Amino acid sequence: MLSEHHDKSNDKNFLSELAQNDLVLLTETHVGYENHLKFDNFLYYPFCRPKSKNNRYFGGLGILIRKEIRKGVNFLNNGTSEYQWLKLKREFFNLNKDIYLCLIYYAPKSQTDLLEIIEKDITDSYGSMGDILLVGDLNARTGSEKDYIDGDSTSHVPLFDENYDVDCFTEERVSKDLITDSRGKNLLEFCIGNQLRILNGRMCGDSTGKFTCFKPNGCSVVDYALVSQSLLQQILYFNVSDFKANFSDCHCKITFKILASFQLEKNKSHMKDFPLRYKWDTESIQNFQESFTHPVIQNELKYFLNNKIILDKKNVNDATYSIHSIYDKVCKVS
Repeated sequence: MLSEHHDKSNDKNFLSELAQNDLVLLTETHVGYENHLKFDNFLYYPFCRPKSKNNRYFGGLGILIRKEIRKGVNFLNNGTSEYQWLKLKREFFNLNKDIYLCLIYYAPKSQTDLLEIIEKDITDSYGSMGDILLVGDLNARTGSEKDYIDGDSTSHVPLFDENYDVDCFTEERVSKDLITDSRGKNLLEFCIGNQLRILNGRMCGDSTGKFTCFKPNGCSVVDYALVSQSLLQQILYFNVSDFKANFSDCHCKITFKILASFQLEKNKSHMKDFPLRYKWDTESIQNFQESFTHPVIQNELKYFLNNKIILDKKNVNDATYSIHSIYDKVCKVS
């Protein structure tokens, strides 16, 4: 979730929205380190700019992590007010790979080529260690231009690099923003070079490519989420909320959900765990059946069947846990 935030620790609407998320990412917080913000059930990590000459704060990042998942999240550098890397641990969230998430605020008049810095982090380190997820206010307009190489092939072009990875992605995206500016072109080249895909205008929840920024001189799409192509299958939806003036001066909140699960630490108790329950209605049958076709669910079923788990006294618990986990994920998807 993204938003220009200021001090919203007592804003009931903000707190209500906050309660629905596990990880909240804020750009342009406009606060300093002396602002001790507290939110129930969340830990707050600020990355602030120094005060300006007119004694005000501009820019800055804020990260809110629900306490229950804090052990699954690592900060990977000391952080700046422009970008911050996090690691979402594969073991904790039951993911295929570690996810390296970068929160970004790329100011319009920044003298630093932030994309170049982040690309170096990806190529030198994180790109070979797991999946990449970049999210933030990039102040770049990409229109509906392709973020992949259309018709990429090695058939007729001599290549010196035998390990060249052909860009076989073909899924189009759309956008209500028809303009592509110079920074947008750089962002598209950045996506192509690192095989990252823009979620805006491509995922369930944002099939029209909604505007993310509303200003007196016009509307635009400048707030993005970019993911590794291999991570696309685990993104359940991406949504751009309607503009709310009490959240931001001009930006909309964007929300996305990753298919993951984690086990909460439990206090010692003599009470037995109550099984998970899901609400069932008239549409549930079709949704439930269709969820079994989701790529992540298909992969887990194949893994379960290929391992040929024998239901005997020795490993019946393992088999039960595995199939329960699959059904639980199917329910979450549907």
